[in-house]
Amino acid sequence: LTNQMEEPSFEDTWYAVAYSEQLAVDEIFPTRLWGEPIVLYRDADGAPVALRDVCPHRSAPLSMGDLANGELRCFYHGWAFGKRGECADVPTIPKKNAKLDTFCATSYAIAEHEGLLYVWRGNPLAADARKLPSHPSPEQTLPVDTTLDYGVDWSYIVENNLDSPHLYWLHDGSIPPLESLGFVRSNISKVNLRSFKDDIGYGHIGKTGGKGLTKVIRYDAPNVVRHCGVSGFSEEFHIVPIAPHRTRVLLRQRFPKGPLLTEILKVPGSLSLLTWLVRNWNYHISLEDYSVMQGQAHNIDDLGAPNFKKTSLGDDLIVKFWDWNRRARADQGQPYFRRWDGSVAEPVHGQQTSDSPKGTYGLQKTYVQDTPIATYAPINYTPYKDFLDACNAATRTAVGAIVSVPAAVVTYKSIAPAIASMAGADLPNL
Repeated sequence: LTNQMEEPSFEDTWYAVAYSEQLAVDEIFPTRLWGEPIVLYRDADGAPVALRDVCPHRSAPLSMGDLANGELRCFYHGWAFGKRGECADVPTIPKKNAKLDTFCATSYAIAEHEGLLYVWRGNPLAADARKLPSHPSPEQTLPVDTTLDYGVDWSYIVENNLDSPHLYWLHDGSIPPLESLGFVRSNISKVNLRSFKDDIGYGHIGKTGGKGLTKVIRYDAPNVVRHCGVSGFSEEFHIVPIAPHRTRVLLRQRFPKGPLLTEILKVPGSLSLLTWLVRNWNYHISLEDYSVMQGQAHNIDDLGAPNFKKTSLGDDLIVKFWDWNRRARADQGQPYFRRWDGSVAEPVHGQQTSDSPKGTYGLQKTYVQDTPIATYAPINYTPYKDFLDACNAATRTAVGAIVSVPAAVVTYKSIAPAIASMAGADLPNL
């Protein structure tokens, strides 16, 4: 396997681009990776397919087409594509005369693994399944998935998730008790960290505070950050570079199936409620982080923030990430999709048309340049605002300590401690 740490590269690696549940058998899923338009769908056998979102005939977006019997048909001239992007039909060419194998769409290697869809960036023939991120014991955990949309470059999100000291200040009162994550605030200066490096990542294995609790933070190049604590609770951030100044995060949080959680999940509707609470908690945290990242994006180049210098405890992983990023860019240049003339194809992130399902002026679908549409917080905070307003309303109407749904259960500042208490068994560190 290529050592990503010693040979920094944005190529020849897997990028998670969607959750499996987002790609139903009859769904078309348009997205971007490093600015390059990609469309996902499932073939007749239910296997995922990933194509460049460009018809090879007249460059119409394939994502505006129709999907039937595992074939994606372009809305412009009716060309159809099946498994691996091979052309299955051209209505204007008699099949007996057609050489359809010369009309294939550009395809990518794609893998469905542990509930995530990964696209290989690089030569599809070199796609290496051994490089797919894997959890050591997924059957012992309950995964909860959250999608987050940011209007900043992916690098600031990687940095933020490697920066553990900011938890004590920015997210004070909004995260689980720090002791459950392996931190003791009063003893932060006494953290004993042991750094490690392997073929795919840098990390910390640390003992913190008087209790000697273990916390793991690691960066797996190029875009995955993992957190794992002594409780067995873990987080995996797939930080997807959609386009310049646009990032989507696929966050998977795993809860150990301890006795308490196992009993709770026997109650009808409990899984849906837990998922709803966790996602809204994540929306809140993302909104707290987002303002900081926006400020960094506007100021960091002009004001000379020390990306390549360790200035305090906890900065070393950040320095290593920026060093990795700098070396990868020096070797390969700008990673975003380039036009034929060599310039970076940077999308325009302005006002976009939001049409009804009927489409625009008779068309069934409308092309939106900023796919995937920023549906989730922190860019689109409306769903979380509704949640927070409901929490505040419940709190205001509470009478004494007894209400039909105790406000302490639904208020976002109490969600995290409740979830942390469910962690009932240790799991191997990621």
